[in-house]
Amino acid sequence: MSKGYSGYFKGTRGDKASAGSTDYMDQNDNFSKFIKNRADVDVNGFYDVIAHGSNNSIQIHSNGSQVVIDHRSAARLFKNDPLIKGKSIRLLSCETGASANGFAQNLANKLNVVVEAPTKLVWAYPDGRYIVADRSSSNPYRPDLSKKGKFIKFYPGGKKR
Repeated sequence: MSKGYSGYFKGTRGDKASAGSTDYMDQNDNFSKFIKNRADVDVNGFYDVIAHGSNNSIQIHSNGSQVVIDHRSAARLFKNDPLIKGKSIRLLSCETGASANGFAQNLANKLNVVVEAPTKLVWAYPDGRYIVADRSSSNPYRPDLSKKGKFIKFYPGGKKR
């Protein structure tokens, strides 16, 4: 794994986690450490983007701090990154696929590529396994396995090809 600064977004730190993925998280974050151990890098030709996320934004590590960016800023960042440019993207970012008109759909529209994103939180384990699920009401640091989510695909213009 090589680490480097992409320089495409005001000093954004994009750790090239492995072939087919870029990690925009603080490298001390447990999710960042654990998700890098996943077995399914480049699944179905999708380029993985690792970042904290929500329905309307992602959070990237930039100039030593966390910055929340919308789909427009993310699209500019990804368009200028030669490793991502023009590729379909899988967002390993919580809840970015939770809304039909949210972050993932808007990013797909802006980039004119298919974007796959999770409908709920993404939980990663030290061995690289991960699941999509709500937070447990009894322990907010654990997933609620009875309320699983999934990854869904978003197409430019909202239409399937």
